[in-house]
Amino acid sequence: MIVAANLTHNWNITENYKFLPLKGLFELGKDELSNADILSLANFAEEKIKSSPSGRVYKLALLFYLIKILKEAKIDFLVKGGILLQYHLNEKARETSDLDIIISDDIDRFYNQVEEVFASNNIKIKKFKKEPADGNFYYDTFNFELELSNKSGNSYLLTLDGISNKDIYDKVPKEKLLIPDIISGDFIATPVEYVMAEKIIAITNELPRPYKHLIDVYSLIHSDINVATLKLCLNLILDNDNQARKNIGRKVKEYRYYIREDKYFAGSFILNELQAGYTLPYEEMREEINQWMEKNL
Repeated sequence: MIVAANLTHNWNITENYKFLPLKGLFELGKDELSNADILSLANFAEEKIKSSPSGRVYKLALLFYLIKILKEAKIDFLVKGGILLQYHLNEKARETSDLDIIISDDIDRFYNQVEEVFASNNIKIKKFKKEPADGNFYYDTFNFELELSNKSGNSYLLTLDGISNKDIYDKVPKEKLLIPDIISGDFIATPVEYVMAEKIIAITNELPRPYKHLIDVYSLIHSDINVATLKLCLNLILDNDNQARKNIGRKVKEYRYYIREDKYFAGSFILNELQAGYTLPYEEMREEINQWMEKNL
C-alpha cells in the first residue's frame, strides 16, 4: 500500500483550481496511484490542487469514494444535494461536507445493506439515526456518521444523509455523472433542478431552514436552469409535503414561491455568502430571488 509521503508524480497543475475543487480533481489521473488507500489518495489530490478553504478537495474525493463503493455493491440510490452543485456552479459552489442521497427502500433494509459494505471497506458506522416524517421534515430521513480509516492509523469522519421516498425516487428525472479519474466511475443523480427545488421549498415554506439554501438559490438563478424540469421537481416535492402535512394534521394551502419577511433562517448569512463569493446585503439577495420566482414560477 502506498502511503501519502510516497505519492509522487510529474503532473504540473498550471491552472489555479483552488476555488474549483471538482475541476481540479478532473485534471488528475490515477496512473500508478491505483494501489493507494483512499485517505492517501485524497491527501495527494489536496496537496496538488491546494483548495481554498483548505480541505475541499480532500473531502470531495472521499465523498466520491463513498459513492463508488455503494454503487459497486449494487445498492440503489440517487445522489442529490451539494455535491451536484460542484458540477453546476463552479466557483460559486459552497464547500461540500456530506453526501445526500434518495433511496426507495425501507431505511432499516438500507442500513443492513450498507453495514456490510462499509465494514469491508474500512468504514465504521460511528452514529446512525432515522426519523419518520414529522413537523420538522416532511420526509423519512436518516443520517450516518462514518469513519474512514487506513492501515496507517489515519481516519476521517464523513456524513451520509438521505431521505427514503419511493414516489420521488421513481418519478424524479435522473442523469449519469462521471466521477474524476483519480477515483473513477460514474453514478446516477437527480438533476440540479431537483436540488434547486428542495432549496426553493426550504426558503419559502413555513419551517425554519439554514441560510445556505438561500445562498445556493441565489447562485442557481444566475445559472443555466431548465425551468420546466424545476417545476416538475417542485410539484413532486409539494405533493409529498402536502401528504405529510395531512398526516400530521396540518392545513394544506395554496403554495406561493415567495420568501416572507418573517421567514426564519438559521446559521450565519455572512459566512455562507462569503463561501460562495458574495458580499450582497440579505435584503437585496432576498428581493432578487423573489423577483426571479415571480417571473419564472
